[in-house]
Amino acid sequence: VAFGSAFKNWAISIPYMKKTETTLNDIIKYTEDDNEAELKKNIPLSKVVLDMVIKHLPNPKEAQAYRIKRLWKGDYESKSGKSMTN
Repeated sequence: VAFGSAFKNWAISIPYMKKTETTLNDIIKYTEDDNEAELKKNIPLSKVVLDMVIKHLPNPKEAQAYRIKRLWKGDYESKSGKSMTN
């Protein structure tokens, strides 16, 4: 789970908090002080989301082997089936 503001371009997740030593109190202080530009610099939305994608989504090459059976109803042993699987 990530919390943040897409509009202000910052986000935070528990792993990213540990990585950057950012606390919820820091986030509250920056938002109360209307200094979300500092949050954008320290905890940018793109880095937090990318970390989550890398951690939680499967490698496309590995995932294709099991996804193809859900996506394609043809013969998996055919040239086309093997090609799509690989």
